[in-house]
Amino acid sequence: MNDWLGILVAAVLVSLTPGVNQLGNAVRHRQSRALAGPAGRLAAFVVPIGLFFAGLGTVLIACEAVL
Repeated sequence: MNDWLGILVAAVLVSLTPGVNQLGNAVRHRQSRALAGPAGRLAAFVVPIGLFFAGLGTVLIACEAVL
């Protein structure tokens, strides 16, 4: 379980890292509009990360049954 938690934390941190465009939005539109970008990315990131964990869990269970 600790490995899953580490992967999840790393994935969320990588997805929240601002890019050049995000920093430009912060300079032009202030902090409130600049924070909308990471919030939207995090909301959209929940779906693929959930599918990843569900699929990988199934594969690991199947592999364990073979061994």
